[in-house]
Amino acid sequence: MIIFAAGVSATNPQVRALSSLTHDATSDRVQVAWRQIYAGINRANVSIDNVPKVAGTEAVKTRLVNEAKFIRALLYFQAVRLWGGVPIVLHEPTSIELESLKSKRRTVEEVYAQIISDLKDAENLPKTYPATDAGRATSGARKSNSGKSLSDKKRLAKRHCKIKRSY
Repeated sequence: MIIFAAGVSATNPQVRALSSLTHDATSDRVQVAWRQIYAGINRANVSIDNVPKVAGTEAVKTRLVNEAKFIRALLYFQAVRLWGGVPIVLHEPTSIELESLKSKRRTVEEVYAQIISDLKDAENLPKTYPATDAGRATSGARKSNSGKSLSDKKRLAKRHCKIKRSY
């Protein structure tokens, strides 16, 4: 088994620098994380936009869209915790025109609102799956992520309130 170390004991100097908050603009790790998160968000958006158009039962299509919304919420949760306000992209791109691909940075509150909206949509995920479908998003995972998101949002609001009072 291979174990990758994180933190100050990491062997990768860029990971070590990020862990000790001594990284600089030459590190590609932030860009790699950004690209991975937004690639995942794009895949979720493709599913959300296109699953309803394919053949299949409404129950299966609804479950697949809800799973994609759960994954999108999870990715936005990672993004907002890493970078604060980030662009919110809710549909797959329909054009390669640069202007249509741009999305402005949203506030932390707007990102959390989108996370909570996606998690509410994913409310009816199954509690369990058969062993052949192990690893799929469940209602338990959705509830756990909802709790973390709401808790983090409240903690953030308290922190902002304290900062405002200090001025």
